[in-house]
Amino acid sequence: DLACGSGSLLMGAYERKANLLRGEITEEVHKDFVNRELTGVDLMPFAAHLATVQLALRNPGYDTNKTQIAIEDSTALRPGDTISPTREQMRYGQSSLENWNGDQETVEAGATSEFEFELGTFDTVIMNPPFTRKQKITSEYREDLRTQHLTEYVEYINDEMGYYGYFLLLADRFLNDNGRIAMVI
Repeated sequence: DLACGSGSLLMGAYERKANLLRGEITEEVHKDFVNRELTGVDLMPFAAHLATVQLALRNPGYDTNKTQIAIEDSTALRPGDTISPTREQMRYGQSSLENWNGDQETVEAGATSEFEFELGTFDTVIMNPPFTRKQKITSEYREDLRTQHLTEYVEYINDEMGYYGYFLLLADRFLNDNGRIAMVI
């Protein structure tokens, strides 16, 4: 199992899995990759939609009507949560963490799907965390990260952390024992 961010990381993961397979990428193999084995979560609808299109285009001759790519604030997710791919959810808005106030309206982000998937833990987590400066994170969102989203890591959280630091903690949350984290730094 493999969890990734979206876009090029998922493409790279797909390619690596294909290389390890050392066989033909049949329609069944392709569907296993995109329906079950690769998971991506992004707050930005455009990034999630682009990742979905990129995965489908890996083998355009095969139908790709399900992916495990969701639009969510991943810091609030935990193993065992059930989410829908490209869900209409975007509580915190798309453009900036500076505008977050905790009760923004949901924004339509595209077609929803009846297909849901449960988040598990993973052997490998690959990510390009957001390198948002600490000054761009509102005190309200920082408080939510500490008291609601990443409570099991509160002893590691401080006000000097950039947004990427929270994602390293998030990766740990979803990692199996003896798993690996690969992140762009």
